[in-house]
Amino acid sequence: STPQARPASNGFPAVQPTTPSVVRPVVRRPRRNTRPSRRFDVALQTEAAFGVSEDRFYNHFVGARFGVRLTRTMSVQLNASYVNLRGRGQRAHNILPMLFFENRFRISSRIDLTVPLRVGVGYLPFNGPVLRLAAGLNLPVSSRVEIGIDLLTPTFWFLLDQTLVSLNIGAEVIYRL
Repeated sequence: STPQARPASNGFPAVQPTTPSVVRPVVRRPRRNTRPSRRFDVALQTEAAFGVSEDRFYNHFVGARFGVRLTRTMSVQLNASYVNLRGRGQRAHNILPMLFFENRFRISSRIDLTVPLRVGVGYLPFNGPVLRLAAGLNLPVSSRVEIGIDLLTPTFWFLLDQTLVSLNIGAEVIYRL
């Protein structure tokens, strides 16, 4: 028989090293509630558009918007506005449907003033696509009613032969359903 290597015996039983079982405490952090308290809202709005391209113009909007809040700060909105436009030689009337995505930022924890940032796309019949970017201020006046002002609103009107740019200013009243 072949000799086998054995560990040297010092008279003590062999002790197998073990790793100590560490019990780590489980810290459960409460999840931030990002769900909106009121998911739906409607808004009535008015807006003035001042053309800043070489072809100066003035357009006016009056409309309504329906919004669905995805979280407390983000929402998707569908807007329909009656638009009074400068036409060829006289004023023209049209309906402008738009789809908006909005994200809000709170300015301070002391007051409930928010800054809504919106991006919207729409189509003005017989004219073409419209792209609207907006930033403003919203202030709640009760748990369901909020007033808003769009202060910085560049809007791009893509017509057949040219692209016009306007700077708009608007006001709205929002009611949370």
